[in-house]
Amino acid sequence: MGNNPEIKHSSYHWSKPIINFLKRLVKEKPLGLAGGLIVLAMLLGGIFAESLAPYGFNEIHLADRLKPPSSIYLLGTDNLGRDVLSRIIFGARISMIVGLGASAIATWLASGQEPGAGDAGICLHSSR
Repeated sequence: MGNNPEIKHSSYHWSKPIINFLKRLVKEKPLGLAGGLIVLAMLLGGIFAESLAPYGFNEIHLADRLKPPSSIYLLGTDNLGRDVLSRIIFGARISMIVGLGASAIATWLASGQEPGAGDAGICLHSSR
């Protein structure tokens, strides 16, 4: 049908660069990978805390005060009968909010931008 050249599809797939990056990361920065996985686990734990935690954050069981780890309370209970595992999981959410918020503020301050400057190029340290 005419002189149209046949279109050849590339064998490029979106996952190849990601796989190559992960291979390099494991070889060159294993501790960075371990740290990244810990942060990712905390982030996901904080996001899905409601589903992961076996009990509520402040759910009190006075009859089960200071229980050792068991099949009911995997990390035991505190002096008010609250599940320690649930409190750790919910604490991850707060820790991630504080950590990411502080990082965002520090990045904004380090950039030298004034509040509301946007892309106008206005800088706190400008000599103009």
